[in-house]
Amino acid sequence: MEQSLPAELPIFEAHTSDYSEREQEIIQEYHKVQPLWQFALLCFFTFGIYEVYWFYKNFYFFKEMEEDEDTKPFWRAIFIIFFGNTLFKKILHKAQEHGYSGYYPAGWLLFAFFIISFMHRLPDPLWLVSLFSFLPLLPIVKARNYFFSQFEPEEKRTSAFTGGEIATLVFGVVFFLLVVLGLVLPESSNDYPAGF
Repeated sequence: MEQSLPAELPIFEAHTSDYSEREQEIIQEYHKVQPLWQFALLCFFTFGIYEVYWFYKNFYFFKEMEEDEDTKPFWRAIFIIFFGNTLFKKILHKAQEHGYSGYYPAGWLLFAFFIISFMHRLPDPLWLVSLFSFLPLLPIVKARNYFFSQFEPEEKRTSAFTGGEIATLVFGVVFFLLVVLGLVLPESSNDYPAGF
């Protein structure tokens, strides 16, 4: 009589055995799978500030996973041009360890990010192109999402914004509209009649 094979463990359960209890707790703390459109919105309407925060969170994740007390996530996020290549490669490596088939050239993505970000120095309204600096980061976010999706059942995932993200978006949208109005409205004249 043929015996039935035991059912395979769900992916998220099978992969947790690859890590210690301490590492599993860290993964659960940082595990949010963020839709690409959500990441793009937050980056766009915060004028790139969210990107710095995203870099910081990922540097902190690897600092805790590797127990590297010498890593300074804040300064690495600020000076991403010097440390981004390593971060992007670490994220890709983590994803590929768990079956991710995608690939991206970390150095070229960092270069593209830097070039687009630097366009903020262009004259009005061309500097608005710099708001799309998040585009080279999307393949990295995708790889990161793949890694963390291995540790969370699909039914528990959510694309809802947190309270802090909603507040940030509201403020960013208002500020963005003010910037656009400042670009399209004619400048007020300072030529007043004599005596005024």
